[in-house]
Amino acid sequence: MDLDAWLEKYNNERPHSGRYCYGKTPWETFQQSRHLALEKDLSRGGDQSDNTTLQFSAVS
Repeated sequence: MDLDAWLEKYNNERPHSGRYCYGKTPWETFQQSRHLALEKDLSRGGDQSDNTTLQFSAVS
């Protein structure tokens, strides 16, 4: 299985038992909590509209 297919299945098809997923897929969990990330994104100057793409950076 290639990486793209694995990521699709991992994020969109299989339920997750993580702390905040409660049996939802990771993508469903992200979509339902996106408003929280937008509220906390100080770089947007308080703009809470949902018409932008969130960008996450890796922390080393």
